[in-house]
Amino acid sequence: MKIVLLTDIHGNLPALTAALEVIRQENYDLLIHTGDVLGIGPYPAESLALLLQQPRLQLIQGNHESRFVQGVPTERPPGMSKLEFTHRSWVAAQLNPELRPLIAQWPFQASSLVHGLRLTFLHYALTPTGDSFKPVIFNPTVLDMDQLFAGVAADIICYGHHHPPSDLTGRTRYFNPGSLGCSVEPVARFAVLTVATDGTYRLEKRAVPYNKKAIISELFARQVPGRQFIAKAFFGVSPLG
Repeated sequence: MKIVLLTDIHGNLPALTAALEVIRQENYDLLIHTGDVLGIGPYPAESLALLLQQPRLQLIQGNHESRFVQGVPTERPPGMSKLEFTHRSWVAAQLNPELRPLIAQWPFQASSLVHGLRLTFLHYALTPTGDSFKPVIFNPTVLDMDQLFAGVAADIICYGHHHPPSDLTGRTRYFNPGSLGCSVEPVARFAVLTVATDGTYRLEKRAVPYNKKAIISELFARQVPGRQFIAKAFFGVSPLG
């Protein structure tokens, strides 16, 4: 069985388009995205529409999908920055509200048994309620990961949320292919997991070049709230626009 792993597209349509051109040649059995199609990038609606067109698709809910499902409050809540509030409002305005019930059906966690190999897919470690996420550990050790995902029984845990790629093995293997849509390097990252009938597997990281200048240009053309911060923090670019 061949599974393509994506995470954190974050409205980066050029990166997603470039990745899918390669992915379509993989003859995969399952394409799974572990959350955050939305947010940050300038193409939330277009990225979601393109992803939904793909066959054999499994979508996991991330924090940005959860926020969209919850709706945007009419007034900025205490503790939410003005930048986050305006950006969240902008993203919601780009999307058809009729998408809310569809996205609300996406699970926060999915598990599968493939030829005896236990796989779990989620955006990040969940709180006890199962519908929100624990704080990100930015430079995790194996012990950190064992504690973070202590309640998840799997041979491989595939996750995202923290954008750099990571691959650690403790009581199980914790694998993050890295954000497809947010990185300093102009590449769209994903991974391919191939499981043989005897349960052995091969897990390969992939990186497909794309035009990063196009995404930065569109951040400013569409006047995405927080565009200066986004360009610097998520793409390593300091534009003057």
